[in-house]
Amino acid sequence: MTDITDRERAASALQERTAELEYRTTQLSRMASDLTLAEQHAREHIAGTLHDGLQQLLVIATLISISS
Repeated sequence: MTDITDRERAASALQERTAELEYRTTQLSRMASDLTLAEQHAREHIAGTLHDGLQQLLVIATLISISS
């Protein structure tokens, strides 16, 4: 008769660590997705701000050239 207690403990520990790794991998994936989305929103905001600023400069330049 062979005692397999240690082997069963090791298998159980491995299974727990595998589940923890899968959970953390899922968390990291969600965080990466959230960061990508936040970056996209930041880029859109910057692009909108630049567009509005350039549009205002063009209007001012047009008004100056009309009044000259």
